Amino acid sequence: MLLRHNVSLRRWAIPRDRSSLGPRNNEGLCLTTVVFLAEAPGSASLEEQKEGLGPDDLAVFAGNKSLAQLSDLLYQAGSPLQAGDRVKIHDFNCISLTTDMMVRALTKLLSEGVTIEVVAAGVVIEPGSAPAALLLAGLERHYRHLHALKANPEKKRQPVIKPEQMPAIRKRLSAPGATAASVAQELGIGRSTLFRYLERFGDDGGLNRPHQAKKGRSQNAGD
Repeated sequence: MLLRHNVSLRRWAIPRDRSSLGPRNNEGLCLTTVVFLAEAPGSASLEEQKEGLGPDDLAVFAGNKSLAQLSDLLYQAGSPLQAGDRVKIHDFNCISLTTDMMVRALTKLLSEGVTIEVVAAGVVIEPGSAPAALLLAGLERHYRHLHALKANPEKKRQPVIKPEQMPAIRKRLSAPGATAASVAQELGIGRSTLFRYLERFGDDGGLNRPHQAKKGRSQNAGD
């Protein structure tokens, strides 16, 4: 059967309504193994990938569509993925996606309760608490965090020292035996970071003038 979007789908012995053959999920629907067949420069050919097809597999020939679109394409074809289904890909190098988009696509499938199998690597990633699934979920959160920082620069790292802390910090530095290194360690920052704040802020927490900044550093560098 030829679907829209240049994606062709072939089913071996699994009815579209999932009402008869194969193991079933909790809703009584037959489970399906979907084989995503895609070619990229340097990857295995489609003919080589088809050698791993099982008699009950549903093969999707990707054409110019990506793994990230698989769920939507199957839904449009009337064979949506169900929790408990399995998606097989021959190898990651068959998928023309950047690494961050690959992580997002795999995480989306896992969040839908779909198991992922990478045939060439012999790897099966199951949804839930499997270590690989947790790793992908963590990478997805990391990607979203970085994306949010790019979209909202004002949300980037907050200052490690607030201006109103400066009087107390300078008091610590003036204590007998105190050094910039020891005070910086107490604050959980580097000595160079402490010096930058000493240069920037005066005793009252206000911004220093340029000539005052040099004086402030020379007075507190005696460690």
